Amino acid sequence: MPTNDVQKLNNQLQDNFGTKFWKGDPERFGTNGSQEGMFLLPNYNIKDIWFPTSIKIKPEPFSALILNNGEKYFLEYKNEEIKPHL
Repeated sequence: MPTNDVQKLNNQLQDNFGTKFWKGDPERFGTNGSQEGMFLLPNYNIKDIWFPTSIKIKPEPFSALILNNGEKYFLEYKNEEIKPHL
């Protein structure tokens, strides 16, 4: 989930889906979730390519169905915002 504000996006994930910041740097590149499933949160203003490739990091819209602690959630990611659908 490329973003220009890792902490803000992490907080949206925590508030809407009960997931937690897992590892990383809340400024440059963080992860949210667990080893069973996680969101990658790179700050594309600081980290501009997906290592070890030369693919440019940029936010792209997507939707996903996630399961966390027995609860199902549908999320939409668009314009660097999370739109939860319960």
